[in-house]
This record gives sequence, structure tokens and C-alpha cells, in this order.
Amino acid sequence: MSVLAVLIIVIGLPLILIGIGFVIMATKIFNGDGGQAERAQTLEVARQLERTLSALESRLTALEDIILAGSATREGGRDDRQI
Repeated sequence: MSVLAVLIIVIGLPLILIGIGFVIMATKIFNGDGGQAERAQTLEVARQLERTLSALESRLTALEDIILAGSATREGGRDDRQI
């Protein structure tokens, strides 16, 4: 499996799910059917989704650094592994 496919599965799929969750939460907030308590709960869930998205962004940055460091090692330096 290629690196791009792994990145899409590991990072893209959770991001899509978080985006869908955010749209559902925003729809609930602005729909106007619920009371004040439900809106507060929905906003808390949206905050949790935002924190999760930030954590995924950090992981993506770390994976990107690892991949770039690995490719730089293969291109510019000596690699002791046998392929």
C-alpha cells in the first residue's frame, strides 16, 4: 500500500468524520428546536470535535515530518538498509 493511501486512510477518514459531525452539530444549534441545555451540550461537543481536529492536525504534521525526513535520508544520505 502506498504512503498516500495510508495517509488518506489514517488522517483523511477521521477528518471527514469530524467534518460530518461538525455539520450535524451546527445544524442542531441553528435549528432552534432544542432548549438552552441542549445548545450548551451541542457547543461542548463542537469544542471536543475542535480539540480532536487539532490533535489530528498535529499528528499529520508529525507524519509529514517523518516522511520528509525519511525521503531526505534516502535521497541525500547513505541508507544502510537493503531493499
